[in-house]
Amino acid sequence: ADNDDYLSAISLIQKLDRQLPDDPEVNTQLTIYETLYVDQALKTAEQFFVTYTDYDKALEIINEALMYINDNDELNYYQEYYESFAPVDVYNMEILKGKANKSPYETDIYGTKFENCFCYGTDVTYFLDAKYNTFSATMFGYNKANSGSSICLKVYADGKIIYEKNNIEDNDIKPFDIEIDVTGVSELRIVDEKIGLTSYHKAGISNITLQRTSK
Repeated sequence: ADNDDYLSAISLIQKLDRQLPDDPEVNTQLTIYETLYVDQALKTAEQFFVTYTDYDKALEIINEALMYINDNDELNYYQEYYESFAPVDVYNMEILKGKANKSPYETDIYGTKFENCFCYGTDVTYFLDAKYNTFSATMFGYNKANSGSSICLKVYADGKIIYEKNNIEDNDIKPFDIEIDVTGVSELRIVDEKIGLTSYHKAGISNITLQRTSK
């Protein structure tokens, strides 16, 4: 039987339950069919969840099941499980310490618009609680003044540098992506700092994302 068959049976038994609320046989049958429906929903969700990018397909199945079977422990568990694979926009995360020099959007020297940016002067730490596997972002420059300012981007994992890019020229940089393994990391620190004495710096990062990829 498929889920529609189970739902039809559950609907019929629920009508009987309203007429015979204390009938043990009706209650037993309702429990049996609800269990069958939940098991089928979990199996279907698992089949859709081929890679971590398929979390939304599996989550859709679980959320639909929760519309009919409220407050089911298994469904609630797998709802949280599949939600944990959704990419997280670091821009909106709670800061553990430090400061993020945020900008809602910036346009780079090539005319490309970037949203939810961290700009020069950012030195911020987030608590990851070892929940994620990758950190990714896009670095770009948005200084057209030809000052030739240089930026250094550093990323720390639990106090140790795991990524460092020096001498990033903010008036000559083509946007580039970075992706770093942060598996097992508790605290992640992001630093966007200047090199030398020049005070006019315009380089930032966007598309700043944490992602769970390991099942």
